[in-house]
Amino acid sequence: MRALALTAQGSRSFYQQTGAVALTVAAIAVSFGIVHHPWAVIGVVAGGIVLAVAVAAPLALVAFTLMLGCVDLSFMTGGFKALLTQMGGLDMNGIRLVGATAGFAVYILNAPAGRNAIVGRQALPYVVFLTYAFGTLANSLDALEGARLFLKLMYPLLTLLLVVGLCDTREKLEKLANYLLIAGALIIFVVTPLAMLQGGYEIDYAGFRRVRGVAGGASTFSFYLMMVLLLAFSRFVFRRQMRYLILCAGAAGWIMMTYARIAFLATLIGLAVITLLSAFTQKQYKAFAGGLLVALMVAVPGLPFVLERSLGFVPSPGELAALVSNPIALYESINWQGRTYFWPIVWTGFMAAPVFGLGLGSSGAVIRQHFPSDAAPMAHNEYLRLAADTGIIGVGLFTLAMLVWLGSALRAAIKEPREVAEYATPAAAGVIAWGVVAITDNPFDYYMYFTQYVGFLMGGILALRSIAAREQHADRRLS
Repeated sequence: MRALALTAQGSRSFYQQTGAVALTVAAIAVSFGIVHHPWAVIGVVAGGIVLAVAVAAPLALVAFTLMLGCVDLSFMTGGFKALLTQMGGLDMNGIRLVGATAGFAVYILNAPAGRNAIVGRQALPYVVFLTYAFGTLANSLDALEGARLFLKLMYPLLTLLLVVGLCDTREKLEKLANYLLIAGALIIFVVTPLAMLQGGYEIDYAGFRRVRGVAGGASTFSFYLMMVLLLAFSRFVFRRQMRYLILCAGAAGWIMMTYARIAFLATLIGLAVITLLSAFTQKQYKAFAGGLLVALMVAVPGLPFVLERSLGFVPSPGELAALVSNPIALYESINWQGRTYFWPIVWTGFMAAPVFGLGLGSSGAVIRQHFPSDAAPMAHNEYLRLAADTGIIGVGLFTLAMLVWLGSALRAAIKEPREVAEYATPAAAGVIAWGVVAITDNPFDYYMYFTQYVGFLMGGILALRSIAAREQHADRRLS
């Protein structure tokens, strides 16, 4: 026994000495790096922390990302894509993406509930799409950019799977939603006004002063605000608590001041979806009044600015009606801000490989072949981007996955209890808004600002279904 005790004591001493040596070496390396490459060291250390938290406490990291989804973290690593510029650039946002997706994936694969959800009806079509998209990287014209896009495409599904696997009680799901809305309220009513005083806005080519708050840009900020507004409006409809209407008003005000035209349109459509679903399926007829009020908060002050930014002037009702009745004239009158130069190029890339695509990430490479290196290599149309990258097959698989999500949300809103419908109605609105934004912007890239919230809402539906099923099973066993 004495020999065993001495052996155990020796083992502990060895591990303690090894740990001390490792910490000393790490401290020296960090100290050296801080002096010579400070931003890179901060990124590595912060990325390691994100990875560790994602594996050890994934629910905490999900709560954190939902709360701070609109915050641009590139300042931590010296600015937007300030690291590894020769490889296309990297910053803390990208490091967080890699750490979070890797950690989340490891947790999901090792958690029974996560593994079961992967092959569920709502997740499996998306998994099939991701599998096909990953395969296209082998022939991509820019495999590194394609790999980045693949991680962004994974993120909303990982969020869904984590919510399903980790929210095994209503209280946990309620806390996540509450944290999201509390953070939204702080960002809307406290952080953004302070950021505005410190220059948290951008001035575009036409002289519009557009609010961006602590986000990377005005458009990205508007998508975050839209998702906060949709969830808050759903809470207002189902719980009839005035604080959610106040939050809607704040979000609507800042959306208007971002002057993001597609977010303006997507927000109004999303509000209409929630209003109609709740009114006709849950008999929430007061939702008409609430929906109209919030829509007016967005439309009345914002429409003149949106029209001026789109058309160059504010048309009279007669002129606007004439343009709407003539789609060709309307299209030719809209200022597309250079998008129409990119779209034919990306279409040409699609036609070069219409069935299988050029490979994930290739659309950006095609654009760079025809435009200066400082031009943003974005198609500003996800339908064209996905078509060029993954072909008809990829577009079809992704469309199927989104239709499955939309169908699941609509069925839940129509047929399931109010607690489920509270998540289902904004989930349906979010999926439809995703499709609208994809017409002129890049929602795939806005995984933190936008698509993670769609994944969260879809996960909320499935989590509540799972909780209810377990409760029914327990009741049957007791009876």
